[in-house]
Amino acid sequence: MHALRRFRSNCILLIVVTSLLPALNIAQSANRPNNGPLVSFADTLCARGISTAEPSLIQALHSEDPEIRIVAALKLAEDRHEDAAPSIEGAFSQEKIPKVRIGLAAALVSLGDPRGLQHLHGMCADGSLSIDDVGDVVRNLAITKESTASCIDPVLNFLDSHGDSESRLRAMWILPELYDSAPPAKRSRISGMLEDMLNDPDPAVRLTASHSLAQANISSSIPSLRAAISKETDANLRASLERDLRRLEGR
Repeated sequence: MHALRRFRSNCILLIVVTSLLPALNIAQSANRPNNGPLVSFADTLCARGISTAEPSLIQALHSEDPEIRIVAALKLAEDRHEDAAPSIEGAFSQEKIPKVRIGLAAALVSLGDPRGLQHLHGMCADGSLSIDDVGDVVRNLAITKESTASCIDPVLNFLDSHGDSESRLRAMWILPELYDSAPPAKRSRISGMLEDMLNDPDPAVRLTASHSLAQANISSSIPSLRAAISKETDANLRASLERDLRRLEGR
């Protein structure tokens, strides 16, 4: 049980590193070689002159630098300072920047504090997040095998109100992570959206729609995908759609 908990905690920390920290420029070019690994939490803090001792990390939760506020919380979680959960919760209650709030909530989840999941669900439900921040919440919920139902309406509403390719591509990848948590009516809405986008003028949207159907294993969309393949004129794209079809068909 302890090993499983540690594995899940490490997964949560990894998903936060890969989704939140690049957006906040944590891994700066001065500290990270091209194509090299992400710098560790300790290295990031050391570069800013911050000790990794628990009292220093707790103090850093209130740094003027939003990057440091996230990294301090994640380092506390990485080092299993469960007694620091109230301090992280206090920082969360004062935090205004969505990405930092997500990072603080993820640190609480990693420490096994139930308030972390409550905060992640609450941030999606209040409808105030950007679609990119909603995606970060969904990543963190999905890695814990937690329901992503609280994030369904914000994503669907965004897609309903944004018809341009750039916006669709920013949101479509989230749909497979929502599908299993969706009630039947919203599952139909998700599959219908993706099937419609198989006919989008933008090849990138068509490709992402196909990949999303395959990732979510929406077998009811096989006829729509077959129809899209029959009409596709781009040979490379058609080959990708055919791979997704084989995946859906279990071949």
